Amino acid sequence: MDTAGAGDPQHAGVRRVVASALAVLAFGLNLAIASHFDELKGFRQLDLFFNADASARVRCMVEGRCGGRSSFSHPNLALFVNPPVAAAAFVLGAARGLEPLDARRSVALAVSPLCSALEAPVVFYVLLGLGLALPQAAALALLSAVSFSQLAFGSIPEAFALSGLLLALALWLALRGMRERERRLWPWLLLG
Repeated sequence: MDTAGAGDPQHAGVRRVVASALAVLAFGLNLAIASHFDELKGFRQLDLFFNADASARVRCMVEGRCGGRSSFSHPNLALFVNPPVAAAAFVLGAARGLEPLDARRSVALAVSPLCSALEAPVVFYVLLGLGLALPQAAALALLSAVSFSQLAFGSIPEAFALSGLLLALALWLALRGMRERERRLWPWLLLG
């Protein structure tokens, strides 16, 4: 993933540490907010957060009932998200002895924070790829990770955080493609 300054091995380790720290910070903050919203039963109500249908999205990931307005606007989201949620919930349930629905709910609430955690280092590497110095890229990526919209939408079990991650990946792929002589199509097909 480290495309900016690839010829500078001295700073590669620092970049990886900063990227990892951004990911851990974003995941921790978003998961704490998501857990707090869930404790307040915010994800059990319809259209409480920015007209997002979080209750239907959680029900879809936990119970497999995926009808309604949000499935109409994002018809393939359940196909991409639910199998990994089910697999992770199976492992979590077996490791911690949780009931299957409780394990699925715990994993479902971590999907958006995980997307935010993956987006933070991608944004950092995009900024480095645009030519910003390491401190500037780190500061702007940190600002992105702790902005109100990122904290809010990265904590709600909806498609917002996944969309942000995919847009950041598209920017990163575009920057990488500009630097390579031989452009590969498969990363774009996978992202699409």
